[in-house]
Amino acid sequence: PPTYLVGSIPFTNPIKTTLPVYQWVNAVDHGHEMTATNAGIMGAEKLGSDIKFIWNYAGNCLTNQHGGINQMHPILLDDKKCETIVVIDTTLTPSARYADFLLPSCLNLEEHDWTSDGDSNIAYVIFDNKCIEPLGEAKSIYDICAGVANELGVKEAFTEGLTQYQ
Repeated sequence: PPTYLVGSIPFTNPIKTTLPVYQWVNAVDHGHEMTATNAGIMGAEKLGSDIKFIWNYAGNCLTNQHGGINQMHPILLDDKKCETIVVIDTTLTPSARYADFLLPSCLNLEEHDWTSDGDSNIAYVIFDNKCIEPLGEAKSIYDICAGVANELGVKEAFTEGLTQYQ
């Protein structure tokens, strides 16, 4: 069976509206027009607003996981449509070129981490030891999120006084 390293997040998302993954570009461009009938919106009859903020972590999904790259390109370049794009990654991916804020993340060699079975039929977990200190300005995703929480004035609530490894 699959092995899950993290339990549930102690937070209930008050937003119940969801959209199919390939509809996110349309939601940036004309989300206020998207409904359950014309775009597969779930949890509401209508999306109600356009997407104005994208947080893209370790995915390069703004470009490589979309069937309409040529249609997506001018939409993401228009800062009146999507006002802020944050990209967190280890390399300058094509998606990172759209970022308003580009935050360098640690490579797997630069932090302790866990690797799970990846949904194979054999359950296992491997602990990966850090080999080198983070290069340049790279930070772990935990430290990046703690820094954002600090700027929002909620660092203590986010970290609960702990560090990534405590």
